[in-house]
Amino acid sequence: MDIVPVEEWQPEDGYGWEMRGRNSDNTLILERFGWEPSIPLVEGFERTYRWIFDQVKRRAA
Repeated sequence: MDIVPVEEWQPEDGYGWEMRGRNSDNTLILERFGWEPSIPLVEGFERTYRWIFDQVKRRAA
């Protein structure tokens, strides 16, 4: 894998450089399917982090 200087980076997602972040608006999925997240975002991050940490730890053992 070649290291590309940041000056040469090109956006690959079609949004260009003007996109600074991504936000989730779950209104449509709630309206169409009646689904909404069952756990708060921070708790989801914590669970995901712990899971990834455990996977890495197991592979290192």
